[in-house]
Amino acid sequence: MKEAAVLAIEWQERMDAASRRQQTGEGICALAFNEALVGLVDQAKARVAAALEEELLLPGSLDERLVVAAVTRDGAQARELLPQAIAEFRKDNGKNPQAARGERALQALAELADGKPAEVIALLEPISFEAQFSEAVAIWTIAQMQMKNWTSAAKGLAFMTAEQPRQGLSARTAFEYASLARVQMELGQKAEARKSYQKFFDLWKDADPDVPLLVQAREEFSKL
Repeated sequence: MKEAAVLAIEWQERMDAASRRQQTGEGICALAFNEALVGLVDQAKARVAAALEEELLLPGSLDERLVVAAVTRDGAQARELLPQAIAEFRKDNGKNPQAARGERALQALAELADGKPAEVIALLEPISFEAQFSEAVAIWTIAQMQMKNWTSAAKGLAFMTAEQPRQGLSARTAFEYASLARVQMELGQKAEARKSYQKFFDLWKDADPDVPLLVQAREEFSKL
């Protein structure tokens, strides 16, 4: 994560030099999302705030900003972004038959940021376990974890780790295995939890040792 932060600065400088600075916004939001996902919440918020101040965040990055707000549980920011994100979404997806589902997913992100997992679940159900709806499944699963609905959360995480909605070099896959391990612990499935933790550790064998998600996972694993 530290190397990624350094590379992001270098990349932004190169894009500035090439007169392409406005194309950096979504990449910055992607890094902020990864930082938030692994527990670097303050760093993620600061990165988005700096990009906003530098006028790097175009309307096309509104949904990414809403995702960061949801993961960092910034309800005030999410409420501010939601109407703008929906308006932008309608411009691009007005005639799409799945548009209503997409809008509900944006609303669910805002509810997640506000700490209202029950409302998130109500907005997204019935949930479809298909690759094209993997983002909605991810939001729904996090809400189920917050509600301590462990069986439903396990179902969502099993889909997320078994299918291919994985995001390239994102930290999301590692986060999913750590989350699955935690849910399996809650369900009393210690053997399965050990395997999930081990997959997480294998993925992050070269990670910065002080990344919060890794520190927490090691503490939890030690209790097994």
